Amino acid sequence: MELQASPFARFLIAFLFVVLFHQLFALDVSEHIYVSSDGYGNFKSIQEAIDSIPEGNSQWIRIHVEKGAYREKVTIPKYKEYIMLEGEGSDQTWIEYGDYANDGIHTTESSTTFSCYADNFMARDISFKNTFNGGQSMSQAVAALVAGDKSSFYRCSFFGIQDTLCDLSGRHYYKDCYIEGAIDFIFGQGQSIFERCTISTTSGVQGVGYITAHGRDSKHDWSGFVFKSCNITGSAQTYLGRPWRPYARVIFYESYMANIIAPEGWDTWQYDGWDTTFAEIKCRGPGAKRKGRVNWMKMLTDKALKHYTRTRSVSNTKMTTKDALNYLTKVRQIYQYQEGKYAEFLTLMTDFKKERIDTEGVAERVKELFKENPDLILGFNSFLPPKYEIKLDEKKNVEFKDAMKFVNKIKNRFQHDVHVYNSFLAILNNYKKDNNTIQDIYREVAVLFENHLDLLDEFAQFLPADSPVARHQHTPPAKVVHQDDDSEISLLVHLFSQTGL
Repeated sequence: MELQASPFARFLIAFLFVVLFHQLFALDVSEHIYVSSDGYGNFKSIQEAIDSIPEGNSQWIRIHVEKGAYREKVTIPKYKEYIMLEGEGSDQTWIEYGDYANDGIHTTESSTTFSCYADNFMARDISFKNTFNGGQSMSQAVAALVAGDKSSFYRCSFFGIQDTLCDLSGRHYYKDCYIEGAIDFIFGQGQSIFERCTISTTSGVQGVGYITAHGRDSKHDWSGFVFKSCNITGSAQTYLGRPWRPYARVIFYESYMANIIAPEGWDTWQYDGWDTTFAEIKCRGPGAKRKGRVNWMKMLTDKALKHYTRTRSVSNTKMTTKDALNYLTKVRQIYQYQEGKYAEFLTLMTDFKKERIDTEGVAERVKELFKENPDLILGFNSFLPPKYEIKLDEKKNVEFKDAMKFVNKIKNRFQHDVHVYNSFLAILNNYKKDNNTIQDIYREVAVLFENHLDLLDEFAQFLPADSPVARHQHTPPAKVVHQDDDSEISLLVHLFSQTGL
């Protein structure tokens, strides 16, 4: 049976994660910023978080956005590179606004809800929405505009009607995303790959719609849209695309097409179509029938297809040997006082290399081995195929985030009195180092938070449920869990003591 950690142990884990290890294992993250509309984060708005990052930044900074609707326009300027924007699920965290182009104020570009002009950007588990709906009076209303080079989006959603996603310029990668719209709702001059994405057409417009409008304006231009292993679905009939510029290039590869595709497949708009590169390769589904397709649709060679569909040139997050070594170093650092556990991990990797255990078995063993370190589990997911990704227990996720919020709450409360915050860190560092008991640590925190009883009561929630301190608090104690958490707490506190805080 898996031992459960006490709320106090979970608090220490969160403390370790928030204060000491601002590190993503796919990216070497130097800083972690927490956004929460309820005031428990570093900032209440996403734009405030971005504004806090200096121009010329050269280290990855992670902005974690708590679930909720953030009604704001967000812009990442050109000189603020290396930002990773992370929500808590595209159905849980979203940015929304309702500007549109034909209001006498905005252009198509300025109507956008979210704009990124910087290179090296990543987003995951968040949605971008333009809420404008003019009914039959359509207008450009952009949900997201991407103009920097080497940007990537994972498990993100984009909602709009006309011009939903402006993939303006640069190399971009979209994986497991959802994109919804009606007219030209994926447009621009980008060189982009959409892999395993759902492309959904929405009703509400007169006549047939258009998924893409690519803007390649020269035969020497490398740009183009590639839809690889995507699901093309929705509620309205649509063309796969039309050329925004004469040399537009759009390829659908091994994708499923529902019965919503116009028989012609493609439209010429104001061009004759012969200079475009519009192609459908190995697609399936009732909408993929070739009968009735335009006669200027292209056939590609295997060499050209391989070039267009490779992800290396557009993604900024491919795993490398350096990533694996960084991860291994992090495991060794965390378990420097438990050499047996580190050795067990090395043995597990050796068994996998020699095919003594399969991928599913590795995932199960890692989940058990690192059960007290959810950040290590999430980091290991970066090296696993999507279908084998390890899922954390939902209850544990919620409790972990509660602890993170409490740490940030303390940091924000005493941002102008660093002595209090540093003293709080020292109390945790000294736990067990000086053979302190739970009562000792509580008494020290009580003195520190003498004029902040709400923090003291909240702190008591993270103490072992059977402790005298928890039993005598006004606030109801946490649920009773397994009580033998001493080794886990000791490990984490040992790690704290090595930080030099």
